[in-house]
Amino acid sequence: MRALITVPHFHRRSDGARHGSEFMLAEERAAMVETTIQALFDMAGDESGLIDHRGGTGRLPVNALGRVEVEVVVCTVGDDHLLDRLDPSLGRRLHRQPAAGDPRMLPFGARDVLARNLGSGYDWYGLLEDDVLIADRWFFHKLRAATPNSGVVVLPNRYEADPRRPLRKLYGDGPARLVFGNPGHAALFEGETGYEIDWCGLPVRLRKVSNPHAGCFFLTADQMNAFARAPVFANREIHYVSPLETAVTWGLLT
Repeated sequence: MRALITVPHFHRRSDGARHGSEFMLAEERAAMVETTIQALFDMAGDESGLIDHRGGTGRLPVNALGRVEVEVVVCTVGDDHLLDRLDPSLGRRLHRQPAAGDPRMLPFGARDVLARNLGSGYDWYGLLEDDVLIADRWFFHKLRAATPNSGVVVLPNRYEADPRRPLRKLYGDGPARLVFGNPGHAALFEGETGYEIDWCGLPVRLRKVSNPHAGCFFLTADQMNAFARAPVFANREIHYVSPLETAVTWGLLT
C-alpha cells in the first residue's frame, strides 16, 4: 500500500498569537513537527526491528505485514519554517514544496500537490496538519476497512492528551453550530446518519457529526480524482471558519 501525504507547515514567532505555529518556541514546535513526520514513516515495516539476543546481526525484521510506503511533501512559504531544525536523516527523506503568498493559504497548495500526483500509483492521498500525530501503523488499513464505497470519506476523531488536565484525554472537535442554509452543512443532514462495521470482532460505529473537521483528510485514488475534478476544488473563497478548515473539510462536504 502506498500513501502520499502533504503537510502544510509554517512557523513565525509572535507574542499573543493563538496558534502553535506562532506562539510556540521554535525548539518546541520543531520537536512536535519532527514527531508528526517520523510517525508517518514509521508505518513502513522496515522502520521496525526485534532485538535478537542469539547473536548474528542482532536485529530481526518485524512488522512486514501491513507495510505502508509513505511519501511526505512539506509545503512551506519563504523562510518561515523549521525544516532546518529536523534531524538531518529525516529531512533527507522529505520532499519540500515552496510556495509564495499568504501562509494561511498553504493548505490549498498542499491539496494541489495531491492533485498533481494523481495517476502516480498511490492508494491513498492525504493532507495532515503539522502537529497531528498518527501513532497507529494500521491506520490506513482501518480506513480501508471502514470505507464502504467511494462516496464515503472517513475522518479520524482526534484528541489531545495532557496529564495536567482533569480530563487527560480530550476530544477537541465537539459539536458545532450548523447553518441550515449553508450548502456545505446541508450534506450533514442528508442520507444515512452512519453505519457500523466489525473490526477484530468488535463493533465500530461511524457517524455523521456536526463538526467533521479533523485537521486532515485521507482519500482513496478514486476519491481524490473526483475531488480534484469537482468545481469546489479550485474555489479559494473562505466558507468555513478559516482557510485551513475550508481547504481541508469544506470541499469534502460540498
